[in-house]
Amino acid sequence: MSPDTWILVSVLLLAAAALIFRRKIIEQIDALREQYAPRDTEEMDLAAGAGGDMPPDPEFMRLLGRNGPGGQAGSGRTAGTEGTEMDNGTGARKRFHIVFWGKVQGVGFRYQAMYAAEARRLTGWILNREDGAVEMEVQGPEEEIGKMISHMRQPRWIRILSMDVNEVPLKENERSFRVLGY
Repeated sequence: MSPDTWILVSVLLLAAAALIFRRKIIEQIDALREQYAPRDTEEMDLAAGAGGDMPPDPEFMRLLGRNGPGGQAGSGRTAGTEGTEMDNGTGARKRFHIVFWGKVQGVGFRYQAMYAAEARRLTGWILNREDGAVEMEVQGPEEEIGKMISHMRQPRWIRILSMDVNEVPLKENERSFRVLGY
């Protein structure tokens, strides 16, 4: 065979191998999509950050010392601040520093938080810590923050085992929710 024929045969073999490899990758991606795909319309809304009429997270409200939305104050694991401000009639704006422990790294937890925060017009930031926890500051109406955390618990691949919640001073000029770090 001539050198040109060898080149042509080599290129055709490489192209065929690339197509086979591409097909196998697509099959693996499809299998992962099937495994993690939302099962129904409600789960699709949650995955998109909608959350609908989801109630505030009961653990978050307990840590704040509330029985539920509008509940009585008690002795939660929070440190209070003074001077909250009204947020366009939706309730008093507050800012919380929250540390989450559990299966919260490597599972899309920070982006889940970002989508939920954006859907509820909350501001703040979230980042992975070296100790395996995730740290977040979030600002907005207390009940909306509770709903955000409820939304963050929904995907079956995320497991919040515990959280520390502390109220911190508001940041008046903050306008968005950001994912920090790598």
